[in-house]
Amino acid sequence: VVHNLEGSALKACVGDNVENARWEALDAGTVPTNYERFAEAVKSGVQPEPSFRHAAELQKVLDLAVVSDERRAELRAHADTQ
Repeated sequence: VVHNLEGSALKACVGDNVENARWEALDAGTVPTNYERFAEAVKSGVQPEPSFRHAAELQKVLDLAVVSDERRAELRAHADTQ
């Protein structure tokens, strides 16, 4: 996916194209940029999804995955990642 102020472009290898690595353009539709989403949230006073809290929780999971890989051990979600 290429996403900028001029629009979005999506390319993929699908169907028979997977075997011969032929990329085709797919319709990505109109996707607002993060800047546009932020400005709309400030203007409307409504926090969009995902919320900052949700994003922070996802980041914890990603951090835990990195630590788990480094230690070569399975860790619980509430484990200290420091």
